[in-house]
Amino acid sequence: MMCPVACPVASSGIPHKAAPGGGFREIRTPKDLPSQVPLSRISSACLDHISSQLTPTDKAVVRLVSRARLCSGAQLERLFWHEGAPASRARQARRTLSRLTAWRLLDRLPRMVGGRRAGSRGFIYTLGPSGVRLLAREEGGRARRLSAPGDRYINHTLAVSQLYVELVATGRAGHADLIAFDFEPRCWAQFPGAWGVTLTLKPDARIKLGVGDYEYTWLIEIDMATESLPTIERKVSRHLDYHRSGTAQRTTGVAPRVLWVTPDTKRAEAIDAVLRRLPDEAPKLFAVTTAPDAASFLTSEVRP
Repeated sequence: MMCPVACPVASSGIPHKAAPGGGFREIRTPKDLPSQVPLSRISSACLDHISSQLTPTDKAVVRLVSRARLCSGAQLERLFWHEGAPASRARQARRTLSRLTAWRLLDRLPRMVGGRRAGSRGFIYTLGPSGVRLLAREEGGRARRLSAPGDRYINHTLAVSQLYVELVATGRAGHADLIAFDFEPRCWAQFPGAWGVTLTLKPDARIKLGVGDYEYTWLIEIDMATESLPTIERKVSRHLDYHRSGTAQRTTGVAPRVLWVTPDTKRAEAIDAVLRRLPDEAPKLFAVTTAPDAASFLTSEVRP
């Protein structure tokens, strides 16, 4: 399944032959949820049986939800059931996600994207207890279950997942190759600060794209217009410190650029104003775009 802007600081130089909330409408709570396997019934034998019944698509869905932490039914349908008639795609997605939920590999949050009118595509999925245990067997206990996220966290996390969906779709269309997409916390990086203090940079994602003849690496900051501009300025300064430390260049051979993805043009202009007050190196390091334009921006070859 994993199958920008050209600028020397963003490129490894290796040849390679939405509306606010990221387009998500308000979150509402449904009155009922499908029945699920009780936690007390998920024995080792039960988990073995569930594992034996899984298809490659089932496993891929569970792994992605573990990496992304939250995905909507619509996002999963677009990623894994993208061929055939729309009604057939929706039916396959609905059946598979219902089965994975019944087996507690996935859990549905008690909230929906777009309310009940969205139907099953509006459910929000996270890793369930069976999924945690199954992935722990395969990945050495690295899977973690999400606990009672709030609406702000949900909207932000779904916006990151949506960017992943858009980049996968762009790759299918042949406009770019999505080589890697690291969600949090895999995209975090430590670097040395002043007085020997170790600092941590926490972007929302790290992506590597093949565009034309080159590979480009980006750090992504998904902005939901919920933080003050002084907070944004502090984040920008942390990125500058990370860039100046040379840590990325030493460890990966690439100095990534940073893309701020905003919900609308007004917010993009506000963040751009913050960036214009920075040192001369900032224009080469930072870029700003809106959520609806993010995928096309990243997969273009337009220089800043």
